[in-house]
Amino acid sequence: MGVIEKKILGALLILANDDMEVKATFRDIAKIIGYKEVGGAMTFAIKLLEINNYINVLGKGKYKVLV
Repeated sequence: MGVIEKKILGALLILANDDMEVKATFRDIAKIIGYKEVGGAMTFAIKLLEINNYINVLGKGKYKVLV
């Protein structure tokens, strides 16, 4: 797992509710990890987290953390 994936997973854990579900935009996630802009690296990192079964993307701006 790369640095960006770790940062995003950490941000999702911070934003998660008791059921480990997250409702957040890319801009919310970027703000937590210290990024000024949303870009392709974040999109790719989200896809890698989903492929490696760390998260499920439930819809636009909705995630479920599986860790």
